[in-house]
Amino acid sequence: MKRYFKKVSRLEETSSSTKNNVDSESSKKDELEAILDNLPSDPARRKRILDYDPNIYGQVQRRYLLKGPCQPRNHEFPQTLISGTKRRFVPSWFDEHPEWLEHRIENDAVFCLCCYLFKPHHGDQGGGDKFTCKGFSNWKNKKGLQDHAGSLGSVHNQALLNCQALMNQKQHLESVISRQLESSKHNYYTLLNASIDCVRFLLRQGLAFRGHDESESSNNRGNFLELLEFLAEHNDSVKAVAFENAPRNVQLTSPVIQRDIINAAAVETLNAIMFDMGDAPFYILVDEARDHSVKVLMAVVLRYVDDKGQVIERFVGIQHVKSTDARSLKLAIDELFSRNGLSISNLRGQGYDGAMVNIVGASCKRRDLLREQQQNEVMEALHNDELLSGKRLNQETTLKRPGDTRWGSHYGTLLSIISMFSSTIKLSDMNDRFNKVNSELLVCVASLSPDNLFSAFDKQKLLRLAKFYLRDFSERDVLSLEDKLDIYLNEMRSNSEFSQLKGIGSLAKKLVEIGKHKTHAAVYKLLTLALVSGKSILSYEHCEESTS
Repeated sequence: MKRYFKKVSRLEETSSSTKNNVDSESSKKDELEAILDNLPSDPARRKRILDYDPNIYGQVQRRYLLKGPCQPRNHEFPQTLISGTKRRFVPSWFDEHPEWLEHRIENDAVFCLCCYLFKPHHGDQGGGDKFTCKGFSNWKNKKGLQDHAGSLGSVHNQALLNCQALMNQKQHLESVISRQLESSKHNYYTLLNASIDCVRFLLRQGLAFRGHDESESSNNRGNFLELLEFLAEHNDSVKAVAFENAPRNVQLTSPVIQRDIINAAAVETLNAIMFDMGDAPFYILVDEARDHSVKVLMAVVLRYVDDKGQVIERFVGIQHVKSTDARSLKLAIDELFSRNGLSISNLRGQGYDGAMVNIVGASCKRRDLLREQQQNEVMEALHNDELLSGKRLNQETTLKRPGDTRWGSHYGTLLSIISMFSSTIKLSDMNDRFNKVNSELLVCVASLSPDNLFSAFDKQKLLRLAKFYLRDFSERDVLSLEDKLDIYLNEMRSNSEFSQLKGIGSLAKKLVEIGKHKTHAAVYKLLTLALVSGKSILSYEHCEESTS
C-alpha cells in the first residue's frame, strides 16, 4: 500500500515551513492586538511611548488618539489650598481644550495627550515635563494652559499637528504605502486574470500557445500574445496594465508563466474531477497514443456515475510509458492512482484498447500462465533432445508486434507464433472463457433495462450479477437483495414516472431525480456498477474469482 501514499517532498517541507512562518506572523499579530486593547486610559498607569517596541509606535499612538484624552467629566474634583484660597480643576476646561487636555485623578493634575505621544526632548519648552510626566495643578493660574499651547510653532502645536496627520489616513505614511501596495496588487490581479482567461480559451479550443517569431516587430507573435493584445485593445483596464504598461519583471507573458498557468489549470481540473467523483466506484479506460516523436503514450479516462445518476467519462491525462506491456502500464496506473489520491478499492474494472499489443493482454495472471506454459514446453523439449542447449539459447520470448513499415518484422512475428503455438492456443482458450463470462454479465445487465415496463426483468440474473461484485455485495447482501428486487419491481411498474424510460442510463437519472435511489439503495448500487463497467464489465481476475 506504500505506493498509494505520497512521501513528504521538499515542496511539502517548504510548504510546512511557510505555514510555520504564517503561524508566527499570526501570533505576533494577536500579541499586538492584545497590547493595543489593554492600553491604560489613566495617565497614571501609562508607560512612556519610548518604552514600547519601535515597530509599533504608530499603532500605539493611533490607538490612544482613537480612545481620546482621559476626561473624567463627572468626577468630583477636590479642592486644594493655593495661596490661602481653595482652588480646584474646573470641568469646563475640557471643552476649551478637547483634543489634548486630560486629568489624572490619582494626583489631581492635568496632562497633554499630544505631547505625551509626540513631544520631543527640548528641555523646558512647552512646559518641560509638567504636561507629560509631573502634571500641572496650579488651578489659580488657568493661563498656564494657554502658555503650554503657545504660539503656532510651539512644541505643543507641532505635536498636535502630528496627531492630526496620524489620524488623517490620506496623509499617513503607512496609509500611502498601503494604497500603493493595493494599487500594485490590483494591477497584478487584473493582468493575471487576463492571462488566465487567454490560457483557458486556448486550452478549451485546443490551440497552440507559442509563435515562430514572438518579437515585438513580428506580424504574428503566437496565439497567446495575440489574444492578450486583442483583449487589451478591447478592455481599458487590461490595456492599462499589460505589455509596455506593466513592469518588466511582472508582464506575465513568458513561456514559463504560461506553463505555470497551464499546470495550475490541469491541477484544478483534476481536483474538480476527483471531487465530483468522490468515493464512487469507477472504471479506468486506457488507450495507446503516440506523439510526433513516436513516443508511446498512455491516455487514461475514468468512468463513474455522479450524484445525479449521470454516467461521466473524464479524460485525466496522458503519460509516457516505456512500452505497452502489462508491467509498464501497471506501474503507470499505480503512479496515477497515487498522484490523484484514487483508491484501488473503488476500482471496478479496466478497459484497454490499443494499449495492450500482445496476446498477454491486461491480465498479469494470463501473462504468468503463458510464461509458465512456455517454460514447461522448453524444459520438456530439452529433456527429449528436441532443442539444443547453450549460451543465449532458449531465452524467454513473447509474441512480437509487427512493425509499422518493416516487412521483416512480420516474418519475426510469424516465427514467434510458430515457436509459441501451443501456449498461444491455451491462452486463446482462456480468452474464450473470459468472453463467455463477459457475455453472461452483459445478459445479466440487460435484466435491469426499464424498456417496455421492465419486460426484461429477471430476478435470478440480477442475483447472479450481484455475485460478480464481491466487494460490493456480501453473501448476506445477496440474500437480502432477493426481497428488495420484488419490492423494487412492483414500485417501478406501478409508478408512471418510469413507464416511458429507455435504457439503464435514463433509469439511474430518474431514480436520483425523484429520490428513489435512496429507497432502493441496493438496486441503485447494482445499476451504477453496471453503468460504470459498460461493455467490458470486469477484468479477467475478477471473472476468475467469481466463477471459481
